[in-house]
Amino acid sequence: MENIKGWAIDLKAVYGRLWADKRKFHLREDLWESADGDTAALLYGIREIGVSKEIGRLAVFRDKDKPVMALDLPRLECWYLYDSTAQFGDTGLLFVHRFSSGRKRLGVKVCALDLAAGRFAPIDSLPENFFRVRRAGGTEYGFARTSEAGQGETVIDLKALSWRGLPRSWWDRLIY
Repeated sequence: MENIKGWAIDLKAVYGRLWADKRKFHLREDLWESADGDTAALLYGIREIGVSKEIGRLAVFRDKDKPVMALDLPRLECWYLYDSTAQFGDTGLLFVHRFSSGRKRLGVKVCALDLAAGRFAPIDSLPENFFRVRRAGGTEYGFARTSEAGQGETVIDLKALSWRGLPRSWWDRLIY
């Protein structure tokens, strides 16, 4: 068990068959907590893919006193953007910056995860470099480059997103 920001997490279980390769990873893992402190997003297997470009896999945990992995998303590679890597919204929403790649181009795209409903929605319409997420009201969330509300902010209604169910392999592991 490792104590990561107060969460006693069995990293060997998280890494699974990748445990033997753990020493190859650049930064290893980092954790972000929800406002109520009962849910955490763990970025693990963080590795460098370019100069100052790091990505990792995502796992979500519940119950800080006796952590239980609620969801493991090994195929969702997330950018490691320090404080803004994973941000919690209201009622089981989690926003992460997913790794996207194309011809000769790497990108940062936001992905909304509705943990309670077991679904996700890529938010590809945002310009890059949106690092702060805040609830704007109702089902609307603001995405901004700065910490000041309204400044350079794009507001998106989550109802307008194309939500998809988590793939069966992920959903089977969801205990939220």
